[in-house]
Amino acid sequence: MSENKTASEKGLIRKAPEDNPRGQRYFGSIEKSDRSSLRWLSYGIEFTGVLGLFTYGGYWADQKLNNQGPWLMITGLLIGLVGMIYLLIKETCLLNK
Repeated sequence: MSENKTASEKGLIRKAPEDNPRGQRYFGSIEKSDRSSLRWLSYGIEFTGVLGLFTYGGYWADQKLNNQGPWLMITGLLIGLVGMIYLLIKETCLLNK
């Protein structure tokens, strides 16, 4: 008679606990707040990456041209900063719609 048990009766399928405070499903559901957090995390990573690339590009150009000061590095940093702030403002305006 034990051969006729279902998979959940045999313990092969995990059930979500009854006292689940956030009402999450067990199998990989991501809540809206979690998705929003991941979106902002990705913006931060992108912001840092772009600033790093533009700053390094300016540093590289300063080294190649034998400049006495870090002017191209600062220029690259400012171009990256202005561009990323523009994109961040554009994205936040789209989120509010």
